[in-house]
Amino acid sequence: MGRYSYDDMPPEGYRERKGSTSRMTLVIALIGIIITMLAIVLYLLFNTPADGNTADVSADDARSIEVQSPEVLQLTEKAETQPREYIEAKPIIEKASSDFSPVQYTAYTVAEGDTLQSIAEKHGIDKETIASVNELTDTEIVPGTELRIPDVNGILVTVEEGDTLLSIVRKRNPELSAADLAAINGYADTSVTVGKKVFVPNPGALERPVSRTFSSPIPEGRVVAHYKEYYNGILIPGVLIASEPGSAVHAAADGRVIDKSFDRELGRTIKILHADGYVTVYSSLETVVSGINVGMNISRGEVIGSIGTSSVFSEPSLLFSLEQNSVSLDPELLTEF
Repeated sequence: MGRYSYDDMPPEGYRERKGSTSRMTLVIALIGIIITMLAIVLYLLFNTPADGNTADVSADDARSIEVQSPEVLQLTEKAETQPREYIEAKPIIEKASSDFSPVQYTAYTVAEGDTLQSIAEKHGIDKETIASVNELTDTEIVPGTELRIPDVNGILVTVEEGDTLLSIVRKRNPELSAADLAAINGYADTSVTVGKKVFVPNPGALERPVSRTFSSPIPEGRVVAHYKEYYNGILIPGVLIASEPGSAVHAAADGRVIDKSFDRELGRTIKILHADGYVTVYSSLETVVSGINVGMNISRGEVIGSIGTSSVFSEPSLLFSLEQNSVSLDPELLTEF
């Protein structure tokens, strides 16, 4: 009988193939183990805590932590703080201005048939002024009542908490200074107390003394744009004075130079501080006189620069502005053009 005559005998090459398959399985298993170990190593390398601390703490380190002094660990206790000391800001007290006299009052007894309008017409004063000064709540007046009639139109203001004469004039009549208002009310200085009655003349009601007016910075010039008008798309914060190229620009009053700068829109600019917080501003200058610097004193009429063709406006001109205590004013109300 031959070697492979029986049906249950393995075919030729069977044992060789079986041994090859076993070796392949072993190789795959080894590769899988290697990949798994590499993955574990990579995980440990890239997942170390950011602070560099490990979970293993030596016994010596543990003991050093346990024996730390309680004084060192008491970080949450707040030190006893001292109350902050506040210094109350006091307003600057100025003497009353010498440019204005106290407002004058006339006593008037209401007659039968009088009305506020008829009384106002007799005295050349607005009826609103009479009602304010006498604190009338309606237009009904009783015959025999004595009224106080001021010689200028205005309003009576009661000083409230936080008010000063300066804050009152800024709100009611920025043409005046705090010292002016003190003089108009017959006060020696600008100090006031809560509840005090202060009479504030209406804007334009008082003519400022000539000694307080400003001179035209370009006497031969002409005003081509007025306060708060637009000229060539630019809002004029003062007046625009045009003249020939090279025309000299003069200081409008005695004062001190507080700024000398160049503005991209308005060109070369000089600011001069005058008495009572007034500031005149000269912009769009072609040139500035050599030697004029911040801090130097300037006299009324002194040449400070000139105008020319570098103006942002359509013709050689000066932009002349006026402020008082940082409040913009119309220069034409206080300047002799």
